[in-house]
Amino acid sequence: MVTQSELLNTYFTSQSSNTVITDNYGIAPNGLQSSSRIQFGANDYCYRGLSLSTNSTSSVYVKGIIGETIQFGIGGNVAQGGIFTFNGSWQRIEYLYQGGSGSVLFSNLQGSATATDFEAFGLQVEDNVSYATSYIPTDGGTVTRVQDQYSKAGISNLINSPEGSFFIEMAALNQPPFSQISISLSGDSSNDRLLIFSGSGGGEWICQFRKDSLSYVQIQKSATITNQSKIAVSWKSGKYLMYIDGDKATNYQAGSETTSTTFEVDDLKNLQFSPNHNASSNLFYGKVKQLQVFKTALTPTELIALTT
Repeated sequence: MVTQSELLNTYFTSQSSNTVITDNYGIAPNGLQSSSRIQFGANDYCYRGLSLSTNSTSSVYVKGIIGETIQFGIGGNVAQGGIFTFNGSWQRIEYLYQGGSGSVLFSNLQGSATATDFEAFGLQVEDNVSYATSYIPTDGGTVTRVQDQYSKAGISNLINSPEGSFFIEMAALNQPPFSQISISLSGDSSNDRLLIFSGSGGGEWICQFRKDSLSYVQIQKSATITNQSKIAVSWKSGKYLMYIDGDKATNYQAGSETTSTTFEVDDLKNLQFSPNHNASSNLFYGKVKQLQVFKTALTPTELIALTT
């Protein structure tokens, strides 16, 4: 949606009379002299109208005086957008707009916005997206991001369905919906699966063991979903465990720690960031630092060590 991500004087077609934008001003995060200097008087702005879907996310790198604030984002008019505080270094700020078509803007129209001189680089607007992805530079046209995909065959011997352990260190993105964090091991349908997901409202983690369409074990634990979490689960006949940040989950909504039912060979053969194989909704909505799958059920001591 932004055709000139590093030439903001060219891109912002509407500016107040006292606004001055100087392109190629300073050293940007890419190491080149490609930042834009934006100078404001009182109650000034620069913006460009866009045709957008219901959800759109704007992001940009900024550098300004520590403690000063700037209004940035997309809004229906130049008085809208979020207020962000400069930390003195290059920082990426993001704003989610849910109102459809609007204008991407910088301004100090709101009384709480104080900045009059700062640098900006890498303006990006992503339509029909409720979170900012990595920066893609543009030079005269818009860019459609290619979906990242990864596959690996020949590792079925590393997943042992009747018993095993699963560990992930992850965090939610800093905006809702927190309920869209799902990761699973499954067969070719949702009938057999190990599913880890965030509960409604973002106040708990849930691990569900499902066999032949029935949830025979479900463990829950209250947790702050927005924060980085280390989660480990293990399973085998007579021993179902979940640990989060070193603490054992003891709230069994279905089954118990000593449930004897377990998976059969090849019940779990697909790893996906979704509720089950080929799911198209409730896809993973977060960040992952590390992920491990074990062929054996780890002991409580080992699970504590992984998650602490």
